[in-house]
Parts: sequence; C-alpha cells; structure tokens
Amino acid sequence: MPDRSRGTGTRWRPVPESIDALVLSVDEFDIGYVVYAVLPPSVDASGRPRPAPPGGAKIVVSKETGESVTVPNYPSEQAIALYRKNLTQNT
Repeated sequence: MPDRSRGTGTRWRPVPESIDALVLSVDEFDIGYVVYAVLPPSVDASGRPRPAPPGGAKIVVSKETGESVTVPNYPSEQAIALYRKNLTQNT
C-alpha cells in the first residue's frame, strides 16, 4: 500500500524540472499514510544554501477507504494529529 500511496502523492505534487529530483517519502501510521515530497537542497550561484520554499502540503491516504486529503506541510506527527482531529469533527 505505501507504493500506491506514493502514486497518489505524485498526482498532487508538481513534477520538478528533473524527475530525478523528486523523492516521495511515506510515513505509515495505524489508519493511513502520510505522503510528502523530499526535495534536494538548492544552492545559489555562489554555492550558499537557499532556504526551503514556503508553503506546501502533505497528503494523507486512508488505509480503510483509499481517500486522500491534503494537510499543511507540518511535521508528520502534527499532520497526523490534524487528520485525526478533522476525522472526528466530520463524523
């Protein structure tokens, strides 16, 4: 299932200039998977590291239904907590 979750993630994440630069990571938890892009660090013309771009999102894929939802680009633990909170509010 993580591979299928990774496939769902590629539909939501724009493909970078080089497809080789796109790495999707999957964190499994009891009721789903958190899918997110891990981009290589970028540097400016002088070789100094650039800050990470703002924004972004992670995708949570339900193990039970396969439904996918986006959550803010928080650390996975916080993204999972937000997903759980939204599940209880919507039931």
